[in-house]
Amino acid sequence: MEKFSGQDMRITAIIPARGGSKGVLRKNVALVAGRPLISWTIEEALKCDKIDKVVVNTDDLEIAEIAKAYGAETQMRPSELAQDSSSVFGALNYGLDRFKEQGHKSTHTLQLNPTSPLRTVTHINESIQLLEDFKADSVVSVTQAHTHPYWCKVVSDDFQLNDFLDQGPDDYKIRQELPEVYALNGSIFLVKNELIRANSYYGGKTVPYIMTSDCSIDIDTPWELYLANLVLTDRKNL
Repeated sequence: MEKFSGQDMRITAIIPARGGSKGVLRKNVALVAGRPLISWTIEEALKCDKIDKVVVNTDDLEIAEIAKAYGAETQMRPSELAQDSSSVFGALNYGLDRFKEQGHKSTHTLQLNPTSPLRTVTHINESIQLLEDFKADSVVSVTQAHTHPYWCKVVSDDFQLNDFLDQGPDDYKIRQELPEVYALNGSIFLVKNELIRANSYYGGKTVPYIMTSDCSIDIDTPWELYLANLVLTDRKNL
C-alpha cells in the first residue's frame, strides 16, 4: 500500500451515531454531565487542527440537530444503514460517497464513536502523530485487557466449566507471568480510505494507540453510562 508524508494527509473525522440502540435507549443523546453524550466527542474532535472536517453521520433528526448545535457538519444516512445488524462500514462508505459527490477530498477517515466520551484531543493528536511517525496505514486504539484470555472460561452444553484456550490458569497461575494482551477499546480508528473501501481497519501496517483503562470506557450499558457521567462531571469541576 502506498505510503505518505504528513503533507499528503487529509483527515476527515466521521462520528457514526444512529438513533437506535439496545443496551441504553437513545444513548447518543443521553445526558452525560449535563450534555448529550455525542457532544463530548464533537467538542474534542473540533479542537484538533489536523482534521479537515468533523461530520456526524446519522439517521436521526434529533442527533443531527444536536450535532449542528455543537458545531459539527451532518450527513443523513438511509435507515437501512442504521439497523442493529448494519455494519459501521456501510455508514463510513456512504459518507465517503457523499464527500466524493461534493468534491471533498480526503486520504484518511478518523472514526470517532460517540460512545467513547473520555477520549480527548490529546489522544486524537497522539494517534495522528503515530500514523505519521510509523508511516502506517491505520492506527487503532487499544487498552490492556482487563481479563486475560488465558484465564477465560466457557460453559459447555452440559454445563461444565472449560478453558477458553489451550493455555489456561494451570499454565499461568501468577498474573505477572502472563504475556501482555490488549483489547480494542472502540475509541479511535484512524484509517486510510482505501481500507475503509475494503471494509477493514487493518492492512499493510496497523499500529496500536495504547490508552489507559481510565480513558477507555465504551458505553454499552447503563452502568457504563453512569461511570462516564461521574468521570466527566469530575472533569468539569476541576
